[in-house]
Amino acid sequence: MTLMEHRLAQPLAPPPAAPMLAKLWPWLRHEAWPWLHKSNMDYTSLVCCGLAFVLYLNTLNAGFVYDDRRAVLANADVSGGSSWQRSFGNDFWGTPLTDSGSHGSWRPLTVLSFRLNYLLAGGFAPWGFHLGNNLLHCVATALVVRVARTLLASFWAVLATGALFAAHPIHTEAVASVVGRADVAACVCYLLTYLSYLRHMRWRESADPRQWLALATTLLFSIAALLCKETAITALLVCAAFDVMRGLSGQVDKQRLRSLFFVLGALCCSVYYRLIVVPGPQSAFSSADNPIARTASAWTRLLTFLHLPVVNLKLLLQPQVLSFDWGMDALPRVTTFWDRRNAQSACLYTVLLGVAWRGCKVLLHSSELADVGGASGTGYPQYHIQKVGRKSRAKRKRLANNNNNNNNNNSNSNKYQSFEAAYHQEALPCSDCNNNNGVYVYGDASQQQQHPHTHPHPQQHASHAPHQLVSSAVSLALHKAFRGSRSSSSCSNSTTASNKSSGSSSSSASNSSNCSSSSSSSSCCSSRSRPNSRSDYMLSGMSVAARNTCILLMSCAFLTLPFLPASNLFFYVGFVVAERLLYLPSVGFCLLVGYGVSNLLDRDSRTRRLLLLIGLGMLLVSFSVRTVRRNADWRDEESLFRSAITVNPPKALGNLGSVLSSQARYEEAKQVLQEAIRYRPNMADVHFNLGILHQNQQDYKSAVECFQRAIKFRPSLAVAYLNLGISFIALGKRQQAIEILQVGATLEGATVRDRSAHDQARSSAYLQLGALYVEQGKLQRALAVYREALSSLPTLVQQREVLYQRIGDVFGRLQQWDEAERHHRAALELQPNQVAAHLSYGITLARNSRRGGGNVVQARTEAGAGSGQRLSPLC
Repeated sequence: MTLMEHRLAQPLAPPPAAPMLAKLWPWLRHEAWPWLHKSNMDYTSLVCCGLAFVLYLNTLNAGFVYDDRRAVLANADVSGGSSWQRSFGNDFWGTPLTDSGSHGSWRPLTVLSFRLNYLLAGGFAPWGFHLGNNLLHCVATALVVRVARTLLASFWAVLATGALFAAHPIHTEAVASVVGRADVAACVCYLLTYLSYLRHMRWRESADPRQWLALATTLLFSIAALLCKETAITALLVCAAFDVMRGLSGQVDKQRLRSLFFVLGALCCSVYYRLIVVPGPQSAFSSADNPIARTASAWTRLLTFLHLPVVNLKLLLQPQVLSFDWGMDALPRVTTFWDRRNAQSACLYTVLLGVAWRGCKVLLHSSELADVGGASGTGYPQYHIQKVGRKSRAKRKRLANNNNNNNNNNSNSNKYQSFEAAYHQEALPCSDCNNNNGVYVYGDASQQQQHPHTHPHPQQHASHAPHQLVSSAVSLALHKAFRGSRSSSSCSNSTTASNKSSGSSSSSASNSSNCSSSSSSSSCCSSRSRPNSRSDYMLSGMSVAARNTCILLMSCAFLTLPFLPASNLFFYVGFVVAERLLYLPSVGFCLLVGYGVSNLLDRDSRTRRLLLLIGLGMLLVSFSVRTVRRNADWRDEESLFRSAITVNPPKALGNLGSVLSSQARYEEAKQVLQEAIRYRPNMADVHFNLGILHQNQQDYKSAVECFQRAIKFRPSLAVAYLNLGISFIALGKRQQAIEILQVGATLEGATVRDRSAHDQARSSAYLQLGALYVEQGKLQRALAVYREALSSLPTLVQQREVLYQRIGDVFGRLQQWDEAERHHRAALELQPNQVAAHLSYGITLARNSRRGGGNVVQARTEAGAGSGQRLSPLC
């Protein structure tokens, strides 16, 4: 009978006065659900992934909103307008990294995933993009459960961590928004990097040559995470931090420095490549996106940016007030040292530094105890393991054979060697499996002194020396398992359950006797014969204090390290607070919650355990409801912008007015835009949108005033010059229109955000200006304007086709039919599917008398449609 069956056969009896607890108590115990026990975590992953998928089902009917339009719909790297290799030379928005308008956000793998969505769905089908985000969120949830298994030994702790990550409302922006895929994909690769490095550590400690494969996989996943989003650059730093913690806790491994050298070297190369080799932002961020960075006072900038982690932590703790944008003045600046928010910042940094300082002290103290134990007699098995564990596989086999040949001897040394042979044969005694209260679980001699045998077992009437010998052998085997060999068994002990003193001696004695009776079949505890064993638990072999410290430090590492690149403390970024950036740091937050659940469930009071589980369930229900409701806000742009009016009124109202204006709801849009201007009078985009509204209502005089104010607040807004010129033309002011269009057509746009839209506005300004000259009979000036547009805007293919058409028409007016035919034919080459291009080319041929009869146009049109002839480029 295994220890699990023994425990299930003798359950603890609940108090008779609590019939409800009597029914619920078996469900609260760790051993009551063997199919959902922590050694069978596949069901836990399935439950958490199912919860994640169901909560985001209502995003499948959402559309493209906000940044999705520019990053997906208007991105040629997504629609196939350029080769897929161009994704590595362009930023996230499709602008070349070397362009003056690039933001430097380099995420080629995310862009390629959008392109794959486009190819699979046959176009821009929103449900396909949202389904991809949902599935990635499920994968991330499963990986979070896997990460929790490496740090938390309690089933309820792992379940709480995975379920909280699946349902946390802070993830809605990253999952419901298509552009949030960068954060979700980066999180997936980040966690895969960590798990791959843990596999490398296990294989390294057991001298398995596959350790190099795991290390190479770790580096590849870290590169993939960096190519998904820049904030994942700290993945290797988290891996190195955990390896150092194991070293400080007394886990001796001579190859650790070699691994750290490779990991930290790769991290330095990644940082150098991303910051130096890959071009950074070529344009400064606007004051509306990050107003704190534009503050003149350095003291104000420092205090405010130091307070931003507190704001993000509040969003994780209480995700009720959420917004698509936290720019402009959504967060008031910290201007004085006496601001009470500075106390919150000081408390946060004090707690983090205190946890780090105390954690280092505990780990160093554990290492000292391990060194002292190795020098004394009690620590001899550990020292012997360190020596023998590095022997080659052939030496291990010879030593095992020699020990098997000496099994007939009854001396104490031969008994010890038999257990040592079991160690080399990669089999463990059964006392290591599911032992929550054994003295030798963690191989710490101090725990044996703290829990004396006050209730001896009836089977403990053997002599004292053989008992010590068996105990040393058991400790030897446990040390082998805890050092991460390939055959290490899984311990089911919870995070702090082994710290209990009640019943520890009897449990230890019974486990030892069970081990002795089943020594011939000790392979039942090995990982090869038990696939469901907790071989992924990485804190085995540590003391309770060291394990708790590692959990706290690793949770804080996952919480803080991914946030550092976007904290504005080292360099400024284009935002103040962004909810999607908390997707990866929320892993550390969920681990902290899971650790707290593990400690609280370890109390003796069954009522408290029940109340805790009820409270945890209510928290998950409330988070799930909030997530579903928040997903509805991302359904369309109108609902999204309305949901943020209370957080960021000027930005939300300005965008909402533009949406209402595009829906022809002019009066409502006018009121919304005017209210946005009252909040922030210097918003050029809002003035421009209000001018478009007046223009649609044919109120050109009011439109002119709005466009002039937009140009005043943003002189590089080319589309404002274009529409101002159009309004002047509608008012009959041709000369003023010519002057405005000339200025707008020659704007360089070195600091604009959307270079493509800027160039299209310039091209339209050239076309309007040329049309004015043609209307006035100034044909040579019109030709000069069109040719200037061709030379200054060489990348706009569709606009070049229109320019060739206009030039051909001007040459037709000048009776220069050869030039007219040449330019019309060039337009046909650029757009062979345009009917207007075929008609213009045919009419020019008819005028040029290249063919006679009434079928000239039809013949040349059919010939041009099937012709593959290329023309020499025109200037």
